[in-house]
Amino acid sequence: MVYISTMLYAFLRPSQAIQRLHDHGFTSIELSYDNFNYFVKHGEQLDTLMKEVVDVTGTLNLNMNVAHLPYGEEIRLAVELDKMTRVINIFNTWLKFYSDIGINLAAIHIPFNNPHIDEGSIEYTSRIRDRAMLFFEKILYHSENYGIRLSIENRLERGVYGYLPNDLLYLINSIGSDKFGVCLDTGHAIVNGFQPSEFYVKLAKYVNLIHAHDNDGYRDLHLPPLSTGTIHWDELFRALSMNGFEGKIVLEVACHKESLTDCDNIAKLLKLIARYFEELLNSRA
Repeated sequence: MVYISTMLYAFLRPSQAIQRLHDHGFTSIELSYDNFNYFVKHGEQLDTLMKEVVDVTGTLNLNMNVAHLPYGEEIRLAVELDKMTRVINIFNTWLKFYSDIGINLAAIHIPFNNPHIDEGSIEYTSRIRDRAMLFFEKILYHSENYGIRLSIENRLERGVYGYLPNDLLYLINSIGSDKFGVCLDTGHAIVNGFQPSEFYVKLAKYVNLIHAHDNDGYRDLHLPPLSTGTIHWDELFRALSMNGFEGKIVLEVACHKESLTDCDNIAKLLKLIARYFEELLNSRA
């Protein structure tokens, strides 16, 4: 099934972005962290934003069961042992909120920070890997209690633990929970020199979520799929078909302008792309 992310209207309150997408005819929606982050940085209270989402989802007929957990500084602190518990408590608040609105699958980033001056490359990678594994083991305890599966997203930053398929495989196999899968971010893969199709094949057994967007091969632009020719989308859908993909595809596209008219135009384009992707999935089912 194909979803659209509220990221498209990142400058709107989360509840307003949901309503806007619904008005465009979208009912399968991924709730993005971007909308919350934007308004919290502008002084809004997180509790207020969450309550507004609870209210709007109670009035609309939505299939909104996918969301993105916090990223950036919120999760980077999890690498520091003396701050990990604080991060887990923050994430527990988000997991409870997501559970309350019917979310059952959440994308999550791999935490990392910069290397210490006295660390070698292998030491740095091992430290990030081990801290990430400890963090995921702890957060998984809470997510399972709320009935939410976690989906680890491949990182954008080249050289950071989690940007390679084998990094994700190591985490998945080490933790060994069927509530723990992989989110393939197509834009992150192509920036790091991998076609999403080859990235997917390496992880096919575990991929339950795909963040679909395009770029120029160098920058994480979150453009509409099929817009640059950089990503070979037919190859990806062929690989999905051959491996029996049954997960969710989210059009995680940004507008880059705080203009309703501009973003509405992109929403109309994404409506066509979503229909095309659905046809590809159904024709190869």
